[in-house]
Amino acid sequence: MKNIIGILTISLLLAACRKSSEKTDNYIIKGSDSELELIRILATKFEEEYPKTSLSISGGGSAYGLQELIKGTVDAANSSRIITQEELALAQEKGINPVPIIVATDAVAIITNPKLKMDSLSVFQVRDILSGTITNWNEIGGPDQRITVYGRDHSSGTREFLKKTVLKSNFATNSKELKTSKEVIESVKKDIGGIGYVSVGTLMGENHKPNGEVWATYLYLEDNRAVSPYEFKSVESGDYPLKRPLFQYFNGWPTGDLLKYVEFELSEKGQAIIRENGYFPITHFHEQLNEMSKKEALKKKQ
Repeated sequence: MKNIIGILTISLLLAACRKSSEKTDNYIIKGSDSELELIRILATKFEEEYPKTSLSISGGGSAYGLQELIKGTVDAANSSRIITQEELALAQEKGINPVPIIVATDAVAIITNPKLKMDSLSVFQVRDILSGTITNWNEIGGPDQRITVYGRDHSSGTREFLKKTVLKSNFATNSKELKTSKEVIESVKKDIGGIGYVSVGTLMGENHKPNGEVWATYLYLEDNRAVSPYEFKSVESGDYPLKRPLFQYFNGWPTGDLLKYVEFELSEKGQAIIRENGYFPITHFHEQLNEMSKKEALKKKQ
């Protein structure tokens, strides 16, 4: 009997040890499809250093992530755009204080089928194509090939970014609205006349180089030279015209392990991971904006 009791005691102790080593802090982050794979990679690297912390990352679009933050069902929302005034007002009604932190810089790539052989486009040509003013590639020196625009649905921050910065109007009424960036890429791969838009980081292969499945178009403004979204210095300087910050929104300034995760993302190590996965580090100006967000959030908490 003593032996049985001893065995049971040891078993219980071992079970307790196993339980104590399991992850105890669970955080949910949803939102931007453009950020999805990058944030998953960062979360995995963070969990390696903090094994008791679990980060659940999923997509759905920037609008969806912010909606879930306002509902109080997530700990953070990934967003490739700034929160709207309507979203902010709704959040305040529900007692939520959305605080933005810029974690990376992104270049939006305009993608075409490699067989089309259109190396570069002006930003004005992109505007007229996406809005439906130009409907055939032969109108701008390309082959006699009808254009099909593949874009994202209304939850997409990338869609809103292009609508506000390039189109200043609506997308073509016959454009195909898809749920994810992967669907956009796959559609353009299969359609010689197709054109789409995605975060440049989604075009990277496992070797941290462009996978070559679609062509990331060189873009230019007026008489300036055409620039690739892969050019680090051109994106950093702003010479590539479709540059934007990538955000994470929190309810107030993050604390505890969630704050450690943010600090990891913004650390030299985190920014190096961002760089090697096809995105770009934050700028000094972004750092200043983050500091302003922190001061404002802590002031509201007092």
